[in-house]
Amino acid sequence: MPAYVDTSALVKRYVAEVDSAWVRRLLAHPAQAVYLACALTIRRITQEQGLPPPSFVVADTALRAAATAEGFVVENPLQHP
Repeated sequence: MPAYVDTSALVKRYVAEVDSAWVRRLLAHPAQAVYLACALTIRRITQEQGLPPPSFVVADTALRAAATAEGFVVENPLQHP
């Protein structure tokens, strides 16, 4: 979902204010899409070069599900002491 975020809302991303949690959730999703898009590009490049595909190391539940759906081998760092 594209969103225009003005500076007063953007401050909530970094400073605890009313509705800061909501703003953080809103801004997290585009970043997750960028992470996944980068990983897909890296996977394509490594496959073109005959290298093994990268694993996807992520703690975030939603991003982990998206990476799994894209066929990545996914590692959760929270499950490794």
